[in-house]
Amino acid sequence: GSPNPCGSIDATTGVYQAPATAPNPNTVTIVATSQADNKTTGTDTIRVFQITVNITPSSPSVGLGLTQQFTAIVVPDDAPQTVAWSILNCSAGCGSIDATGLYSAVGATPGLGVTVQAAVPASLDPTGFASTNVLVVNSRLGNSGKPYAFRFSGFNSSGTPTAMAGSFLIANGTTITSGVEDVLTTSGGFAEYTTVTGTYTPNPPSNNEGTITLHASGAPGTTPNTFTAVLDASGDIQVIESDSNGTGSGVIEPTTPKFKDVTSLSGPFVFGFTGTDYLTGKRVGYAGFLPMDGNGNIGGTTPGLIDINDGGTASSANDVIGTYTMVNGAGTMTLTSSLLGKTYKFNLYGVSGQLSGTNPLTVYAISTDSIGANAAVSGTVVFQDTKGSPYNNATMKTTSVASLTGTDNSGANVSLTLLNFDGAGNLSGNFDQNDAGTILSVSSFGTGYTYSATGSGRYTLKLLGNPTAASPVAPLPFVLYSSGNGRGFVLDQSSASVITGTLTPQGKNPSFGFASSEMSGTFAAATTSSGASGVGPIAANLLLTFANPTQGVSGTEYVGTLGAQTIGGTYTLTTLAAGSGPPASAIALTVPSTQNYLIYAVDTSGCTGQDTSCTILDFFMIDVDKTNADPSLIFARQ
Repeated sequence: GSPNPCGSIDATTGVYQAPATAPNPNTVTIVATSQADNKTTGTDTIRVFQITVNITPSSPSVGLGLTQQFTAIVVPDDAPQTVAWSILNCSAGCGSIDATGLYSAVGATPGLGVTVQAAVPASLDPTGFASTNVLVVNSRLGNSGKPYAFRFSGFNSSGTPTAMAGSFLIANGTTITSGVEDVLTTSGGFAEYTTVTGTYTPNPPSNNEGTITLHASGAPGTTPNTFTAVLDASGDIQVIESDSNGTGSGVIEPTTPKFKDVTSLSGPFVFGFTGTDYLTGKRVGYAGFLPMDGNGNIGGTTPGLIDINDGGTASSANDVIGTYTMVNGAGTMTLTSSLLGKTYKFNLYGVSGQLSGTNPLTVYAISTDSIGANAAVSGTVVFQDTKGSPYNNATMKTTSVASLTGTDNSGANVSLTLLNFDGAGNLSGNFDQNDAGTILSVSSFGTGYTYSATGSGRYTLKLLGNPTAASPVAPLPFVLYSSGNGRGFVLDQSSASVITGTLTPQGKNPSFGFASSEMSGTFAAATTSSGASGVGPIAANLLLTFANPTQGVSGTEYVGTLGAQTIGGTYTLTTLAAGSGPPASAIALTVPSTQNYLIYAVDTSGCTGQDTSCTILDFFMIDVDKTNADPSLIFARQ
């Protein structure tokens, strides 16, 4: 062809020049022929890739007058990581973007859609460019009447465990109105406040940080609860408490109108709750299965299931029945078990989600029992995807990350485990654990680690332990209530640490590893739950940048009542399928001080089978500094 579709090679020097357009198929064979003997040759096959550009975040909303950092990765990774940023097809009220990809909505027109582009030099590849859309908004929390639901857990200023759940409306993007707030403490029990107001204020210039206040009329004290908020690209909010009332963390999510009545809750659901025993003060975890009939009844045909770990004492029941209500996003739920001799009451708040797929229908729950009747717990109820039925050993064949939090007598206990389910009842993988400052890193486990389906999406499985010790420590028994293949709620069945958490699919074929470039982007990160009152929850905006051979971390971090602190450091992502293991995937911060975290990647996007073709959307991280007896589990999302 002319030009040659396979490129050209200098016959003397062997310098190969790839074509402007990759051939199809993209394999090219190079032949070297001996000049002394033209019958003697050697060959090598190479692949030619068209240069592509990936931009993150994708299609965000940007608040008027605020800034949003974009990042661009050039694929393949060894291509020059140099792009030119520009705004396309916009003449006025567009804002601006600088050479680093920092978009500014100063002077932009609200409601205007702006397209930003990142392009490699045309001389390198004229097709090497990508674009994403920006919607300029007055406020990222939406217009008047936008509903949100929230949940929060932590400790008050006296170190007493506390939890909150509720909902509110946003007026004009900044004013919180029509709020309802349920408050639960082991000292005061359950209290409901039906008049909640507050504000949302962005922290300029960042598009992804703000301050939220909530004031419950009639609640003890006059000071409202103040939270530092970090927002991901889709507008979901993670918060930490940033006042003198206590410490803790939570989430605030926009809700959908689908929770109009009880018919919105129809089908199988699973739940995971965590809290404290009123009488003993010990940590408690619940997990279970709830068949809801869409008419307000639970367990009418098939009874529900519940497992409980109360300070190390496990119990379970397979006779759970009950009732529930739901009206315009708020409802109640009552569960009864004759085997346990217990009745449990909850308030419910609908959030969002679907009846299938990786974004299940989700409801927040908080217990409303009187002091001493049952433990004070709160958590999440999600739809169980029927596509996973019959939820036996064979249907559980995937790679997932278990993110776990517990406590012990001296502090918090957090861990991350990479689990490979083989479809035949066997588990393998690796895990990292920080138990009150004692660090354990197990790069490989297998023998003795199993899982077994018991029905209705419930599995028993073995996690943690220490198989590599001189005197091996047996793994701990857990129960998993699955909401989908490789997804669900996990509960420790034996230890006084009462380890609870979630299972999240890694979302990538385990035969391919992760590339550091796949993790580049902006992330909203915050502590997910605190296992002990000494944990200092953090909220942060992280910018992860990729440029061979160094990967950088920068951004801002908030801890409690401290203001924004500039952070800086590096990140490392292994090429192992686990996303962790020696050398460990990690974030090492040097500014404002030395802080070390291990990271496990989970949900990904855009995977096509090549090891450099995904974008990591979510990851978990845990503290691994031995001097920290109160480590935290942190979740980060683009």
